[in-house]
Amino acid sequence: MMTRRIAPFLVLTLLFSIGCRDSEWTAPEYGPQFAGSGEDDPPLVLVYDIDMVEIDQLTVDAGESFTLIGRALGAIPFVYRWFRIENGSSYEVTQQANPQYLIDHAIQTPGEYLIVFEVTDVNGLVGSDQVAVTVEGPSVVDVEIDIKPGSDPNSINLGSNGNVPVAIFSAVDFDATTIDPTTVKLADAAVRVVGKKGNLQASIEDVNGDGLPDLVVHIDTQGLALGAGDVVAVLTGETYDGTLIEGSDTVRIVP
Repeated sequence: MMTRRIAPFLVLTLLFSIGCRDSEWTAPEYGPQFAGSGEDDPPLVLVYDIDMVEIDQLTVDAGESFTLIGRALGAIPFVYRWFRIENGSSYEVTQQANPQYLIDHAIQTPGEYLIVFEVTDVNGLVGSDQVAVTVEGPSVVDVEIDIKPGSDPNSINLGSNGNVPVAIFSAVDFDATTIDPTTVKLADAAVRVVGKKGNLQASIEDVNGDGLPDLVVHIDTQGLALGAGDVVAVLTGETYDGTLIEGSDTVRIVP
């Protein structure tokens, strides 16, 4: 019978949450030793669910919370990371400072994702495991918008204390008046609040003359998360029944 040398190890536990972390969840305790990889072998890396069942795929609803636990055996100390792959691009999962192995994360958009746990040991060898995550939920409705209607180019001075008007157009199969203005954001900036009563600066009018009512909102310029090199601004929001919307238009940032 082959006997494997017991190598130093580290057990890494990660709380991975779509939505929010469960404050009542407690990481399971492990014994002081496990048979790990040899010096010439990469770390042994596995991902489990909250019941300590090894998994490689998971289906959740958009915004639904779930937990993943990563474990690594091998030559310590380890350098480790969790990241998400979507549409061919990789995104590092934001990590909390203390404790470093606990991570809160949210995926609100339906689609196919790959969550990867990667561990590098003291010898520079890399091991990893991954979980394919299917996020189900309502699809996002693409809407046509016009930033600063009638203006071309759409110049924005981020240093001004003004507002940026944005028209959200209705279509044959979409009624822009069903959009809840309280949910609308352009580049993370909300609709401007005016008056002593705190009314939102929004109105209904036919901006493009097609006979359909459009929604016009005024966005607080100070809140725009745009930089000098940005050429596109994205608008998001929801209808009163919770349907997600998204649209974009070009911008030119000026001093």
